[in-house]
Amino acid sequence: DKLQETSEAAESVAFLAAELARKCPGRRTLLALRRNLMIWWDRNKFLTQWTEMEATFQQALLSVYKCQQKLPAVPVIQLHIPKTAGSSMKQWATLTGYRVLDQNRQTW
Repeated sequence: DKLQETSEAAESVAFLAAELARKCPGRRTLLALRRNLMIWWDRNKFLTQWTEMEATFQQALLSVYKCQQKLPAVPVIQLHIPKTAGSSMKQWATLTGYRVLDQNRQTW
């Protein structure tokens, strides 16, 4: 029964690798897929039949990485907070009635 499950899993992973080579999904899908593949790898790597399907798994993981490389770069916004931001936040907190803790764990 375990041998049949392993062969079915190998077929599924091979199908996944082929589909990823054909068409890449979006960024979130790839992240979830990679996470799930790694969790699956970690839970099943001690099966005796695992060595037979390790190459198939590695191919699927390589397909995920290739898809990730094809994704366009994500723009990054860099935010600069001046050193006086603390006093401005204190004024805002006082005006709005919030109690904010500073680094010394003292309320303003």
